Amino acid sequence: MRRLVAPPCRPLSRLSLLALLCLLASATLLGGCDRMGRLEKVDRKDRAPLMSPLPPVGTTPQAGDTAPHLTVFENGFRVLVQRDTRFPLASVRLYVHAGSAWETAREAGISHLLEHMVFDGTKRRGPGEAAREIESAGGDMNAATSFDDTVYYANMPREHWRLGLDVIEDMAVHAAIDPDEFTRERKVVLSELEMDEDDPGHRQFQSLQALVWPGSVYGRPIIGTRETLAALTPRDLHAYVRRLYQPRSMLLVVVGDVNEAEVLEAAQQLFGGLRNTTIRPTAQELPLPLFTGPVARVEHGKFNKAYVSLAFPVPGLRRDQAVGLELLAQLLGGDNTSRLYRTWKYDKQMVDQVSADILTLERGGMFIVQATCDADKAEAFVRGVCDQLAHLDPASFTPEELSRARLNLEDDLFRSKETISGLASKLGYFTFFEDGPVSEDNYLFALRHTDTATLADVMHAYIRPDRLAMDLILPEAAASGTEGSGGSGATSGTAAPAPAPLTADALVAAAKASWPANAATTGTQAGTEAGAEAGSEAATAPGTAATPEVVRIGQDSVVLMPDTTLPYVSVDIAWQGGSSLEAKKSDGLSDFTARFLGKGVQGMDVIARQDFLADRAASLGAAARRDAFLVSADFPARFSKDLLPLIRKTVLEPTFPEDQLGRVRSEQTAAIKRREDQPLGLAFRHLFPFLFTGPGYGSLQMGTPESVRTLTAAEAKSFWERQRRAPFVMAVCGDFDREAVLGLAKELAAALGPVEPAPMPAPSWNAQRTDTLHLPGRNQAHILEIFPVPGLGSPETPALNVLKEALAGQSGLLFSDLRDKQGLGYSVTAMLWQTPATGFLAFYIGTEPAKAEQAKKGFDQVVARLHDSDLSNDEVARAVNILRGDYWRDRQSLASRSGEAAWLLTRGLPLDYNEKMIGEAAKVTPADLKALANKVLQPDKAYTFMVEP
Repeated sequence: MRRLVAPPCRPLSRLSLLALLCLLASATLLGGCDRMGRLEKVDRKDRAPLMSPLPPVGTTPQAGDTAPHLTVFENGFRVLVQRDTRFPLASVRLYVHAGSAWETAREAGISHLLEHMVFDGTKRRGPGEAAREIESAGGDMNAATSFDDTVYYANMPREHWRLGLDVIEDMAVHAAIDPDEFTRERKVVLSELEMDEDDPGHRQFQSLQALVWPGSVYGRPIIGTRETLAALTPRDLHAYVRRLYQPRSMLLVVVGDVNEAEVLEAAQQLFGGLRNTTIRPTAQELPLPLFTGPVARVEHGKFNKAYVSLAFPVPGLRRDQAVGLELLAQLLGGDNTSRLYRTWKYDKQMVDQVSADILTLERGGMFIVQATCDADKAEAFVRGVCDQLAHLDPASFTPEELSRARLNLEDDLFRSKETISGLASKLGYFTFFEDGPVSEDNYLFALRHTDTATLADVMHAYIRPDRLAMDLILPEAAASGTEGSGGSGATSGTAAPAPAPLTADALVAAAKASWPANAATTGTQAGTEAGAEAGSEAATAPGTAATPEVVRIGQDSVVLMPDTTLPYVSVDIAWQGGSSLEAKKSDGLSDFTARFLGKGVQGMDVIARQDFLADRAASLGAAARRDAFLVSADFPARFSKDLLPLIRKTVLEPTFPEDQLGRVRSEQTAAIKRREDQPLGLAFRHLFPFLFTGPGYGSLQMGTPESVRTLTAAEAKSFWERQRRAPFVMAVCGDFDREAVLGLAKELAAALGPVEPAPMPAPSWNAQRTDTLHLPGRNQAHILEIFPVPGLGSPETPALNVLKEALAGQSGLLFSDLRDKQGLGYSVTAMLWQTPATGFLAFYIGTEPAKAEQAKKGFDQVVARLHDSDLSNDEVARAVNILRGDYWRDRQSLASRSGEAAWLLTRGLPLDYNEKMIGEAAKVTPADLKALANKVLQPDKAYTFMVEP
């Protein structure tokens, strides 16, 4: 079920500031998620009956108007079509059996390099024209390379699905691979490689590949190496295409508001005439094991935290054991009710994060335990996990744990259908790698019938010390034995001797001592579970989305957005305030309070809360923003009667328990250090204090380790008392009971009493206009050129959005010039950020430090062009169509719609603000944009912020 791909070949071509910040959260591969709790005090013996049994196989709710239909052409080319009219969108995807595992050692990286080259021209389209056509129609497109395949995709307005199909066929089948473009694009890929090396997650996974799959096709990095990339030629790429891009090795997936007959006719015209010229190779499963463990690698670098991975080679995705291994991963480290989380994060407080996951590929897979912690705890954590695994008896997993894990795995699968592109990806995966749509039912059947005996079998076969590979990335200070714990800072009168530096040999010795090779896992004697049988609860029938309704309750507001297309509910409660309410010298208090809210409510401690939510595949958490505070929940609709009371308790009855104070401080401090280990994380953490002064915008949002260390539970409670008295907006989207939601809102309004509007100070710009931070040991420089612009209430906002889109995108001015023409960097984009009072338009590039000045000149040249010349009508139309397309693509999920509604009303904007803004954007002319550029893009008033090695 889990796949790994190289990042899309053009990841930052067009991203909003929010999207860029969200990207930071997913920078490490295979990271686990940390849900924020569950509610109501429930005794363990009473918990199982509360958990709704999974519906029987074949009754899970289905997105789409019709069942997916697979057609095979005479040449073996396959087409999968599913009609889905929930949104005026269509997603087109082409899968090709041509990933890094199909390369020879000399070709390492050629699949990914080819993926880049198809954007640089075809026999019918010049460099950048494919992206320009797609974006001009309001679509977006990209591609991604994995071990086993490459996928090309276009997400289009429904009326332009034919264009998406035509462009993808042209790129995949008729790539020009021009020698000059090849030379330039190879430099871009090298820049991407350097970016990966700067990120500890990417860096560690590539090391794990070589440890877990030594000497195999999976042991090489998908992106290749500097040496193999330097040796590749255009002729190599042409030969690679001839060998692997065969019609019988392809699958076309089209999902959305389309007509199946029309799709098949168009696909036949484009792909039906292709001929197979070589025999399709067969993927051979890797012989396991490929090494005798335990083995280890330890690297020291300029990082704040220790990054720990323990991995085991496992079979591929089509083996029967795959589902058992996935269930085991969920039980061990899938969420905050899992065994590893409870032991190492909650009870022992030894790690900041811990997760378990499984990556299953065609030829084999990898079972991974990952954690971040302080360097002085890394060895003890490895010893402890090895000991825990050595003595783990699968029979000890309770029926409640097993049912909860199954429920959450099924929920993850079902939620992938929430968007058109997500549904297309799910269908494509099952069809390309398994047995088609029936594979979903097969997976669910296997999941529901995997018991403790099955878990014992997979543990005995694969989770064992002679198959253990360990990789640690440690701060440099740990190499000299000087790394501190990062704790309270207390010291004793006598200095303890510095610990010996942790080496790979020491790590192997520690693992062997904790988990002897002749010690079989206890699981060989496991019995079967006595869990609840699958029930017969019928799925909610698909429905429709209705017009939003706004209900006023005094100064508070409720936005009701019924949508019964999927049986889920998303709730967002927002208040003005957030960091702007923090007093001087209390930086990070709002984030501290948000974390503390999840640590218990009246009648339910943090453990019971976590269990309660996991038992319902639900999430409930809080988040602080610079000018707002949010409580958000997502849950299956059938659990609404359980979750609405928990939301009430979270707002009205949080306990802020003193025994959780140390945990909250530790979590926040660790989050700060992890973010500052990443160049972009460091940049955006310090960007706002560089630009602005005053509370909220001018502060470090999470504070500093020093400020967090002094925060108290009493301060969090006091902050929450003040924050929740501000007027709230509750936005609810999904399949909900209107009266129950309104009842909750009225109860909150009555209990919170008279409102006290939160002060909303306007950001004040700093006088200093340049600053540079340094992150040693990294490859790239990250440059932000920032121009102040008016706020959301300005009549210039529609034109600002058009200008941003004209600059960004794969065919935008910045990307086309700085990346496509000059090859200055892998990531280039523009971002627009606005509050009601002010905002900024920013240019961004990640580049080599030696090219930083050239990149800045490139920014200046783009500004000069906008000052001196009108954009063409086509360029303006492209920007407007991107806004229209993004409007629908960004609003498919229930959470995106409830979040948008809460965000808009909290800032005093109408619900149709974005829709009307796009309408006004359509009226913007080239002359308007030229005048606006001359007004706001003033180099002498710009701010320059950089992060350098």
